[in-house]
Amino acid sequence: MKHTPGEWKQTIYDHGGSRIWVEDGDGRRNLIADTYEPIGNACLMYAAPDLLAACKKFVKESQSSDPADWMEALEQTEAAIAKAEP
Repeated sequence: MKHTPGEWKQTIYDHGGSRIWVEDGDGRRNLIADTYEPIGNACLMYAAPDLLAACKKFVKESQSSDPADWMEALEQTEAAIAKAEP
C-alpha cells in the first residue's frame, strides 16, 4: 500500500489539535488526518513521507563513491528530521 502522494501540509490549532492534508490539482484539500494527538506525534505523521524519501535516498547514495551524493542525501535527511520535530 502506498501513502497519499503530494506535498503534505499541516495546520496546528491553538487547542492542540492538528490537521494534515494534501492539496489536489484543483485546489481542493484532501484530508489525511485530523487528530488531537500531542503535537510531537502530529509532526511525526506530517513528516512521514519526507522521512521515508530521505531514508531511501540515504540508502541509495550510501552505495556511491561521490561525496556530493552523500552530502545531498544528508541534507535531505536533516530537513526531514527538522520537519518531524515540533
